[in-house]
Amino acid sequence: ETMYAANGAGLAAVQVGILRRVVVIDDGTGLLKLINPVIIEASGEQQELEGCLSIPGIYGRVKRPERVIVHALNEQGESIEMEGLGLLARAFCHEIDHLDGILFIDKVIPDSIINQNDLGSEVIYK
Repeated sequence: ETMYAANGAGLAAVQVGILRRVVVIDDGTGLLKLINPVIIEASGEQQELEGCLSIPGIYGRVKRPERVIVHALNEQGESIEMEGLGLLARAFCHEIDHLDGILFIDKVIPDSIINQNDLGSEVIYK
């Protein structure tokens, strides 16, 4: 609910004070719930604007893999692997970074930070 109320596409449990390695992501194809997610493979490169519900109104370009494979547990405790391409790959990386205490602002490409007032129609991840 918190993620959707803020027009976000992902949220890590630690962002709402729950100290667990859990993330939720909705890239428009439905809600994904991942427990103990780990990136086990990454390839390619993309540099796109990102924002974060933890840092409202600030955006910046971040270099991320174009494709990732994530290993995690689902809600039933079953081991799963998921492939993420483009936006979903970025979402996996962004939310897993939160679990490791890393914010997008820590990885932002220098001189690419903009505020919400300067944001055009570019598609971003937040």
